[in-house]
Amino acid sequence: MTNATRETTNFVEVELSIDLTYHRPTTDEEGKLTFEEFHPDEAFNCFKCKVPKEVLADKVTLTRYVREQMEDCDIIGLNRVNIWDGNNTEGDFRFS
Repeated sequence: MTNATRETTNFVEVELSIDLTYHRPTTDEEGKLTFEEFHPDEAFNCFKCKVPKEVLADKVTLTRYVREQMEDCDIIGLNRVNIWDGNNTEGDFRFS
């Protein structure tokens, strides 16, 4: 008897890179809140992982698979937004 097992798998290891895009807050010429598109450094977005062989058929299929895996995840979370609590001359920032 041996403890060796024959592994049968439909997964293949790939080096996956995902171009992340998010919109960070900024202000326009009038000082009003607006958002600008921002792309983090690609060097931090590349990693090895296993994916099903069939999702490597084309870019559309791979993108669909990644989106399905991310369905219950928020890549970017919005938290600790500070609020000015006071009048024009005195007060404090508070976080919620």
